[in-house]
Amino acid sequence: MKNLLKIVFLSSILGTSWAQNSITTPTGIPLTIGNNGVKLANLTSASATTTSNNKALSVDANGNLILVPDNIGTFPNPITTGVGVPLTIGNNGVKLANLTSASATSTSNNKALSVDAAGNIILVPDNVGTFPNPITTGVGVPLTIGNNGVRLANLTSASATTATNGKALSVNANGDIILVPDVQGSGGGNPNFTTVNANLTFGGISAGAILVANSTAASNAVGHTLLGSSAGGAIGTNPTVATYGNTMIGAASGGLTTNGGNNSFLGISSGVYNTTGSFNQYFGSGAGANNRTGDHNVMIGSNAGYDGVGTTAKNSSYGVFIGNYTGAQTIANFNIAIGHAASSYNTTGGATVAIGGYANGHSAATNNTNSVFIGSQSGTWTGTNHAAPSSVVNNLINATAIGYQAQVTVSNALTLGGVGANAVKVGIGMHDPQYPLDVKGVVNMRVAYNSPSMKINDRDFMGIGEEGEFWVSNFKMKYSDEAQWSDKVFDKNYKLLTIQELDAFVSKNKHLPNIPSAAEVVKNGVDNTEMTSKLLEKIEELSLYIIDLEKRLSKVEK
Repeated sequence: MKNLLKIVFLSSILGTSWAQNSITTPTGIPLTIGNNGVKLANLTSASATTTSNNKALSVDANGNLILVPDNIGTFPNPITTGVGVPLTIGNNGVKLANLTSASATSTSNNKALSVDAAGNIILVPDNVGTFPNPITTGVGVPLTIGNNGVRLANLTSASATTATNGKALSVNANGDIILVPDVQGSGGGNPNFTTVNANLTFGGISAGAILVANSTAASNAVGHTLLGSSAGGAIGTNPTVATYGNTMIGAASGGLTTNGGNNSFLGISSGVYNTTGSFNQYFGSGAGANNRTGDHNVMIGSNAGYDGVGTTAKNSSYGVFIGNYTGAQTIANFNIAIGHAASSYNTTGGATVAIGGYANGHSAATNNTNSVFIGSQSGTWTGTNHAAPSSVVNNLINATAIGYQAQVTVSNALTLGGVGANAVKVGIGMHDPQYPLDVKGVVNMRVAYNSPSMKINDRDFMGIGEEGEFWVSNFKMKYSDEAQWSDKVFDKNYKLLTIQELDAFVSKNKHLPNIPSAAEVVKNGVDNTEMTSKLLEKIEELSLYIIDLEKRLSKVEK
């Protein structure tokens, strides 16, 4: 050892020929040992260091580097520092030569820096004979590996890690170091958790099976995380075709996916029959299970987008299904179904929105396109129950029903509310409608000339002529009391003005008695029902005058 230290000391101080082979780093940058470690060769020693209260790096009789108590001053040229001050090696480092070793470190009470049979420096616990040369640390102190990690060459393993209570550092069949959950008490078997490379992580029996077994498929795969028995087991079936970004969690999730990418499947059997479909998000047991080639779908809920049969592909794209069994039979595109079993039987109808439990969800409603159904049990049937309607209408286009059990049975139509007890009142400009349509404000209707602007019971009621005048057809005025009509004129107690009284009234007022004046009409308008009765009153009074005149003429003629 004294010769070794002398060599180091003289080399660093005098700058001898040793410097040409020195290991150096820039000032302030620590020495980093390369991937292959350090190998020392051809060093011999005749004796170990004597005992002291301090420690010293020494060589035992067999040529092993060991850390021992130091007896300062008994051997020449020691390198020392003040108490508590670590030794700093200069930029030119340390050069050791002529070290060989044929055995491990001898017994000590501490750790030992040793050299294995190949001449590599290793840190070992002392006198542990059952597994030679392990790397250990003190109790509770973890071993820290540098940024570049550790690479072991020519290492194979045929069995799994032994049981522990936590995680285990293991080696797979290819000699790769992997971190696996320990199979406690199993005593062996496949750890079922594999990191093939930085982009591929699999956990579960047969998860990513082809990518694990086929290096070509693995080299063409990027960013797959597959957790669960058989999850993504078929990815890489075409090994030369690139696959990207699948996250599949749950037993059999995405199990038959071959080249589909950018999918996220969460739940047992979610997306299980998917083959080439991409950009799909399935969450829930069986969600999207039978959609095999569809793209850009979001399906959330147990069996969303899956009819539970699995024998026939249900391929659709650009759909959003949220709720158990939503869109379970759909093979069309651009559908939105939200709510338990909404659009659950729709097959070929596309671009339809169904929101609410069983909305568009009757078993016979299979093909309604560009339609909207909002409300529980809203759809294209008549009756009050989605399970037993009177009849179901299908193949509608642009049909809209809004409200609980709202029903629409013709294309290009919008209905509000159900029927009977479920009928609704629509208020516009008010909060408490009292009628099916209750409007506060101006209602404007734009119609062609000579066409009806309003129908009542499917009969023309009102329209507008070519000159802008309104016309009314099938019009009657209703009176609730006989006294509102003019027949009182013929009552024997009716006070009929004399001709002289009538003449005086007209001369003074410029209008007939009980008839509004022109000024009153301009100011207040005319009530047609009332005015019709008043006009008839004057006709009846005129009739009485004529009858009286006839009687007088008859007397004169006699």
